[in-house]
Amino acid sequence: MDALVEMPDKGLARPSPRGALALINATLADVADMMETARRCRSLWTSAPDYNSYLGDDARTYLGFTPEARYLDRAESALGYLWNLPAVDVAYGKLFDILNPSSDDEVTHALATKMLSVLFGALAKKKADAADENTAMLMAACADIFHPMNDVVGETTGLWKPVCKHPIVLALAIKKLIATSVFTPSPSELREAMAEVKDHLSSRADWLCTFFDWMGKADKIVFEFDRPAWEAVCARHDSTVVLSLRDLQNDGPSEDTDENGNPEFPPSPRWLMLDDLYKAKLAAEAAAECEAESKQRIAACEMKPAKRTRKLKREKEQVD
Repeated sequence: MDALVEMPDKGLARPSPRGALALINATLADVADMMETARRCRSLWTSAPDYNSYLGDDARTYLGFTPEARYLDRAESALGYLWNLPAVDVAYGKLFDILNPSSDDEVTHALATKMLSVLFGALAKKKADAADENTAMLMAACADIFHPMNDVVGETTGLWKPVCKHPIVLALAIKKLIATSVFTPSPSELREAMAEVKDHLSSRADWLCTFFDWMGKADKIVFEFDRPAWEAVCARHDSTVVLSLRDLQNDGPSEDTDENGNPEFPPSPRWLMLDDLYKAKLAAEAAAECEAESKQRIAACEMKPAKRTRKLKREKEQVD
């Protein structure tokens, strides 16, 4: 689209759809991994029969859950999926940041204008100057959604609600509209697409929360009723899994301290056991990495240099 668009504090500018498309694709680089982690976790816990009550009381989350011995076999089976926990931690953290962006992470008016140039460049129909001007006006109106004053007016009057302004939400909405729309969208259609994207991401975050709940309940049951099996499961995994499991139950030392400088609430025995195991595994992994690097250096030093030959020189002398 060749229409000039007013950029904040910069007058009129001509957005570059090519550079903006690269920006959108870069913004979406991590989305596939997050979505795949959520999909994989959902397929794991929904594969169990009666998965909502598979490990007991489904009305409570694992933090307020009372373990029952009759679910021990199921819990030990569920802990076979423990290896997913670090990836779930990372994916949930990213999704939480997307759905609850800080002001520093939100799309600015200028960035939104650049990203929207891809959408309007792809869908605009160039038939006349008037049509081009209308497209530019639509694009400016869509970009105005991201102007700081727009939210202030909407919230104070109650006439409209703010949208989630994380770049990934806008990028996914743009991709969706390009794939499904025939004509350039109106601001209300852009809002609707962004709301749909947010709901979609929220559902994936819920899937990850359900996996946390599943692992948390299984962890409590096996720890309570079969400690040797619990210790064996923890010993099989690397430090990243042990760290994620350690912090799963929120039973570590309190950040608040008493008058003597000690944690107001001490860590649980479970947390202490996992903390010791995590430190031991971390040290062992670091030592193994150093040993591997040392062997590589020794092997490189022991490599014999290629044997030189004077054959070519002799052949040259014979020719001369």
